[in-house]
Amino acid sequence: MDTTALRHNLEVLRLAAGGAKVMAVVKANAYGHGLTQVAQALPGADSFAVARLEEGIALRQAGIRQPIVLLEGVFTPAQLAAAIAHGFELVVHEPSQLALLEACDTNARSILWLKVDTGMNRLGFRPEAFAVALTRLRALQPAPHEIRVLTHLACADERESAMTREQVARFDALIESQTSERGPRLVTSISNSAGALGWPEARGDWVRPGLALYGASPFAGEPASNFWLRPVMTMETTVIGLRRVLQAKRWVMAAPGWQLVTAASPSWRRAMAMVCCGACRTARRSRSRQHAACSSDVCRWI
Repeated sequence: MDTTALRHNLEVLRLAAGGAKVMAVVKANAYGHGLTQVAQALPGADSFAVARLEEGIALRQAGIRQPIVLLEGVFTPAQLAAAIAHGFELVVHEPSQLALLEACDTNARSILWLKVDTGMNRLGFRPEAFAVALTRLRALQPAPHEIRVLTHLACADERESAMTREQVARFDALIESQTSERGPRLVTSISNSAGALGWPEARGDWVRPGLALYGASPFAGEPASNFWLRPVMTMETTVIGLRRVLQAKRWVMAAPGWQLVTAASPSWRRAMAMVCCGACRTARRSRSRQHAACSSDVCRWI
């Protein structure tokens, strides 16, 4: 893992966010890059987002002191107590989580993120239930330190997505309705990687980049280099076998299944190197027709 590239990508995303704070998403073992290794390499991140309580605890045990957001929230009194003890910020996306907080008698002055489903149909309160959920959070005793609001964009990786425009407009209308009625504007988070890089109107106060942080473009057909992103992970292995196609045609195992390799003539030999990196080591068949460096040569995956 190239930690210099990781920090570079964080700064690229910070610039793209136009003043919004950056919540670095490190869920799922930091997308395979190593949960604690990534977090420790990013002292400049404003906060970190994980999916589960256990991930947050692992970060605290590794010495991470930045704010940590639990994207799935908590579901039991024991989980809530542990989250409060570690100072985690909680996403609230289900009525049962509201009830859990209302039943809690711990002096929990934590930051709560109310999630609204603006069209993805996954997690979050529907727009018509948003005001009631927010009112219940504001009535909690002891009162939370702060209540913030977030949503998730379903199709931000599509440049001209009408759905993304609808989601942003719906979200902005909800926030505006609460601002005019109840005082200061709520702190918000809307954008994932695609939103931060491609939808300036969807930045909010916090952006939540995942894939782009690790050097991957969220847009099909647009390489990461278009956004000044650098790959963070390098996969290296060794050649463990060599085969030569001696006949004019031969079937070989490749994506999406068996592939016919055709030689220019029966006497032409095509060299194929076998490397030790199968699907169990994340080298999937979908890499077919991509390329890899082999010493000083560039070779095609088959």
